[in-house]
Amino acid sequence: MSVSTRTRFEVLKRDGFRCRYCGLTAMATELHVDHVVPASKGGTDDPVNLVAACAARAAELHALIREGSESWEDVQIMLRELVEMASQ
Repeated sequence: MSVSTRTRFEVLKRDGFRCRYCGLTAMATELHVDHVVPASKGGTDDPVNLVAACAARAAELHALIREGSESWEDVQIMLRELVEMASQ
């Protein structure tokens, strides 16, 4: 699935142009719009399933999912913890 330009901008704006996982800003790093629940796991392009993510965090999470080193439930817990830490 491809996220539209408008949706991508709205997600970045909603997230304050900061990585939801680590808090880095768009001025400090390249930001992506990433699926919380990957499309391969049934995730959609709905904004509630999208977050601003720096390239480093997105790559780390994608590697965990690809490698299968963590269960999907464990990855979801890690995502929630990262988002909570970044919002403090």
